[in-house]
Amino acid sequence: MPIRSNAETWGLASKTLHWGTAGLILATALVGLLMEDVDQLWFYRLHKSLGLSVLGVVLLRMGWRLIDRRPPYPIGMPAWQRLASSCAHALIYAAMLVMPISGWLYNSAARRPLDWFGVFKVPSLTAVERGSQNFSILGFDAPAFIDTPQKLRSLAGDVHEALFYLGAALILLHVAAALKHHFIDRDLTLARMLPGIGSPKSKAASASNPNSTSEG
Repeated sequence: MPIRSNAETWGLASKTLHWGTAGLILATALVGLLMEDVDQLWFYRLHKSLGLSVLGVVLLRMGWRLIDRRPPYPIGMPAWQRLASSCAHALIYAAMLVMPISGWLYNSAARRPLDWFGVFKVPSLTAVERGSQNFSILGFDAPAFIDTPQKLRSLAGDVHEALFYLGAALILLHVAAALKHHFIDRDLTLARMLPGIGSPKSKAASASNPNSTSEG
Protein backbone atom coordinates (compact mmCIF):
# COMPACT_ATOMS: atom_id res chain seq x y z
CA MET A 1 0.00 0.00 0.00
CA PRO A 2 1.51 3.37 -1.00
CA ILE A 3 2.26 5.92 1.72
CA ARG A 4 0.74 8.78 -0.27
CA SER A 5 -2.77 8.96 -1.68
CA ASN A 6 -3.47 8.64 -5.39
CA ALA A 7 -6.44 8.91 -7.74
CA GLU A 8 -7.68 5.47 -6.71
CA THR A 9 -7.38 5.37 -2.93
CA TRP A 10 -6.18 7.07 0.22
CA GLY A 11 -2.56 6.33 1.13
CA LEU A 12 -1.33 4.47 4.19
CA ALA A 13 -0.44 7.71 6.02
CA SER A 14 -3.91 9.21 5.54
CA LYS A 15 -5.63 5.98 6.55
CA THR A 16 -3.47 5.65 9.66
CA LEU A 17 -4.12 9.26 10.69
CA HIS A 18 -7.85 8.96 9.96
CA TRP A 19 -8.42 5.82 12.03
CA GLY A 20 -5.96 6.91 14.69
CA THR A 21 -7.93 10.14 15.12
CA ALA A 22 -11.18 8.20 15.28
CA GLY A 23 -9.81 5.88 17.97
CA LEU A 24 -8.46 8.74 20.07
CA ILE A 25 -11.73 10.68 19.84
CA LEU A 26 -13.73 7.63 20.90
CA ALA A 27 -11.42 6.96 23.85
CA THR A 28 -11.46 10.63 24.92
CA ALA A 29 -15.26 10.77 24.73
CA LEU A 30 -15.73 7.57 26.72
CA VAL A 31 -13.35 8.70 29.46
CA GLY A 32 -15.01 12.13 29.51
CA LEU A 33 -18.46 10.61 29.95
CA LEU A 34 -17.25 8.39 32.80
CA MET A 35 -15.11 10.95 34.65
CA GLU A 36 -17.71 12.08 37.16
CA ASP A 37 -18.70 8.50 37.98
CA VAL A 38 -15.11 7.34 38.46
CA ASP A 39 -14.13 10.61 40.19
CA GLN A 40 -10.43 9.79 40.34
CA LEU A 41 -7.65 12.27 39.64
CA TRP A 42 -5.80 9.88 37.32
CA PHE A 43 -8.96 9.48 35.22
CA TYR A 44 -9.24 13.25 34.73
CA ARG A 45 -5.56 13.36 33.79
CA LEU A 46 -6.14 10.55 31.29
CA HIS A 47 -8.96 12.52 29.66
CA LYS A 48 -6.76 15.60 29.37
CA SER A 49 -3.83 13.63 27.92
CA LEU A 50 -6.09 11.95 25.36
CA GLY A 51 -7.55 15.34 24.40
CA LEU A 52 -4.08 16.77 23.85
CA SER A 53 -3.27 13.72 21.72
CA VAL A 54 -6.34 14.42 19.58
CA LEU A 55 -5.15 17.99 19.07
CA GLY A 56 -1.65 16.85 18.10
CA VAL A 57 -2.84 14.18 15.66
CA VAL A 58 -5.37 16.54 14.05
CA LEU A 59 -2.66 19.15 13.50
CA LEU A 60 -0.41 16.47 12.01
CA ARG A 61 -3.28 15.29 9.82
CA MET A 62 -3.96 18.82 8.57
CA GLY A 63 -0.29 19.28 7.78
CA TRP A 64 -0.23 16.03 5.82
CA ARG A 65 -3.31 17.06 3.85
CA LEU A 66 -1.44 20.16 2.65
CA ILE A 67 1.12 18.00 0.85
CA ASP A 68 -0.90 14.89 0.04
CA ARG A 69 -3.49 14.79 -2.72
CA ARG A 70 -6.96 13.46 -2.00
CA PRO A 71 -8.72 11.00 -4.29
CA PRO A 72 -11.39 12.71 -6.41
CA TYR A 73 -15.05 12.33 -5.56
CA PRO A 74 -16.78 9.36 -7.19
CA ILE A 75 -17.83 9.95 -10.80
CA GLY A 76 -21.43 11.01 -10.96
CA MET A 77 -21.69 12.40 -7.44
CA PRO A 78 -24.03 15.42 -7.55
CA ALA A 79 -22.50 18.83 -6.95
CA TRP A 80 -24.64 19.40 -3.85
CA GLN A 81 -23.31 16.23 -2.27
CA ARG A 82 -19.74 17.31 -2.95
CA LEU A 83 -20.45 20.69 -1.35
CA ALA A 84 -22.17 19.05 1.63
CA SER A 85 -19.22 16.67 2.07
CA SER A 86 -16.69 19.51 1.98
CA CYS A 87 -18.69 21.58 4.48
CA ALA A 88 -19.18 18.62 6.83
CA HIS A 89 -15.46 17.80 6.76
CA ALA A 90 -14.58 21.45 7.46
CA LEU A 91 -16.94 21.49 10.46
CA ILE A 92 -15.52 18.21 11.77
CA TYR A 93 -11.97 19.55 11.55
CA ALA A 94 -13.03 22.77 13.30
CA ALA A 95 -14.69 20.79 16.10
CA MET A 96 -11.65 18.52 16.46
CA LEU A 97 -9.43 21.59 16.89
CA VAL A 98 -11.61 23.83 19.04
CA MET A 99 -12.79 21.14 21.44
CA PRO A 100 -9.35 20.19 22.87
CA ILE A 101 -8.29 23.85 22.84
CA SER A 102 -11.39 24.79 24.85
CA GLY A 103 -10.53 22.05 27.33
CA TRP A 104 -6.98 23.37 27.55
CA LEU A 105 -8.31 26.89 28.17
CA TYR A 106 -10.69 25.58 30.83
CA ASN A 107 -7.85 23.82 32.61
CA SER A 108 -5.65 26.92 32.35
CA ALA A 109 -8.37 29.21 33.71
CA ALA A 110 -8.90 26.80 36.60
CA ARG A 111 -5.14 27.03 37.29
CA ARG A 112 -4.75 23.29 37.34
CA PRO A 113 -1.51 21.52 36.34
CA LEU A 114 -1.45 19.83 32.97
CA ASP A 115 0.87 17.19 31.58
CA TRP A 116 0.83 14.69 28.75
CA PHE A 117 0.70 11.17 30.22
CA GLY A 118 3.24 12.29 32.81
CA VAL A 119 5.94 12.60 30.13
CA PHE A 120 6.15 16.40 30.02
CA LYS A 121 4.33 19.40 31.44
CA VAL A 122 2.05 21.43 29.19
CA PRO A 123 2.15 25.21 29.71
CA SER A 124 -0.88 27.21 30.76
CA LEU A 125 -2.57 29.35 28.12
CA THR A 126 -3.44 32.05 30.65
CA ALA A 127 -1.64 34.17 33.23
CA VAL A 128 -2.47 36.70 35.93
CA GLU A 129 0.10 39.46 36.34
CA ARG A 130 1.21 40.03 39.88
CA GLY A 131 0.31 43.40 41.35
CA SER A 132 -1.98 44.56 38.53
CA GLN A 133 -3.95 41.29 38.42
CA ASN A 134 -4.32 41.75 34.66
CA PHE A 135 -5.60 38.55 33.05
CA SER A 136 -3.96 37.49 29.80
CA ILE A 137 -4.52 34.71 27.28
CA LEU A 138 -1.54 33.58 25.21
CA GLY A 139 0.27 36.70 26.41
CA PHE A 140 -2.43 39.12 25.25
CA ASP A 141 -4.81 41.07 27.47
CA ALA A 142 -8.08 39.17 27.71
CA PRO A 143 -11.13 40.86 26.13
CA ALA A 144 -13.73 42.36 28.46
CA PHE A 145 -16.19 39.48 28.21
CA ILE A 146 -13.61 36.98 29.55
CA ASP A 147 -11.37 39.28 31.57
CA THR A 148 -11.30 37.00 34.61
CA PRO A 149 -10.38 33.32 34.97
CA GLN A 150 -13.92 32.58 36.16
CA LYS A 151 -15.49 34.05 33.01
CA LEU A 152 -13.08 32.19 30.72
CA ARG A 153 -13.60 28.95 32.61
CA SER A 154 -17.38 29.24 32.26
CA LEU A 155 -17.22 30.06 28.54
CA ALA A 156 -14.63 27.37 27.76
CA GLY A 157 -16.67 24.79 29.66
CA ASP A 158 -19.84 25.68 27.74
CA VAL A 159 -18.01 25.54 24.39
CA HIS A 160 -16.39 22.23 25.30
CA GLU A 161 -19.74 20.66 26.20
CA ALA A 162 -21.58 22.08 23.19
CA LEU A 163 -18.90 20.85 20.81
CA PHE A 164 -19.16 17.37 22.27
CA TYR A 165 -22.76 17.10 21.11
CA LEU A 166 -22.13 18.91 17.83
CA GLY A 167 -19.08 16.77 17.11
CA ALA A 168 -20.99 13.58 17.91
CA ALA A 169 -23.77 14.60 15.52
CA LEU A 170 -21.28 15.42 12.75
CA ILE A 171 -19.44 12.13 13.18
CA LEU A 172 -22.70 10.16 13.09
CA LEU A 173 -23.64 12.04 9.91
CA HIS A 174 -20.20 11.27 8.47
CA VAL A 175 -20.57 7.54 9.23
CA ALA A 176 -24.11 7.45 7.84
CA ALA A 177 -22.96 9.12 4.62
CA ALA A 178 -20.09 6.63 4.23
CA LEU A 179 -22.47 3.68 4.71
CA LYS A 180 -24.94 5.20 2.26
CA HIS A 181 -22.22 5.49 -0.37
CA HIS A 182 -21.17 1.89 0.21
CA PHE A 183 -24.51 0.10 0.41
CA ILE A 184 -26.85 2.36 -1.61
CA ASP A 185 -24.67 4.22 -4.12
CA ARG A 186 -22.31 1.21 -4.18
CA ASP A 187 -19.23 3.30 -4.92
CA LEU A 188 -15.66 3.34 -3.56
CA THR A 189 -16.03 6.13 -0.98
CA LEU A 190 -15.78 3.84 2.06
CA ALA A 191 -13.61 1.20 0.39
CA ARG A 192 -10.88 3.77 -0.32
CA MET A 193 -10.51 4.58 3.38
CA LEU A 194 -11.20 1.18 4.92
CA PRO A 195 -8.47 -1.35 4.05
CA GLY A 196 -9.41 -4.79 2.82
CA ILE A 197 -12.78 -4.14 1.19
CA GLY A 198 -13.86 -3.26 -2.31
CA SER A 199 -16.97 -1.56 -3.58
CA PRO A 200 -20.15 -3.68 -3.71
CA LYS A 201 -20.48 -2.79 -7.39
CA SER A 202 -17.01 -4.19 -8.16
CA LYS A 203 -17.74 -7.37 -6.20
CA ALA A 204 -21.04 -7.83 -8.01
CA ALA A 205 -19.32 -7.43 -11.37
CA SER A 206 -16.68 -10.00 -10.44
CA ALA A 207 -19.32 -12.44 -9.24
CA SER A 208 -21.29 -12.15 -12.48
CA ASN A 209 -18.14 -12.80 -14.51
CA PRO A 210 -16.15 -15.55 -12.73
CA ASN A 211 -13.69 -15.80 -15.65
CA SER A 212 -12.57 -12.20 -15.24
CA THR A 213 -9.05 -11.55 -13.92
CA SER A 214 -7.46 -8.47 -12.41
CA GLU A 215 -4.22 -6.98 -13.57
CA GLY A 216 -1.75 -5.05 -11.54
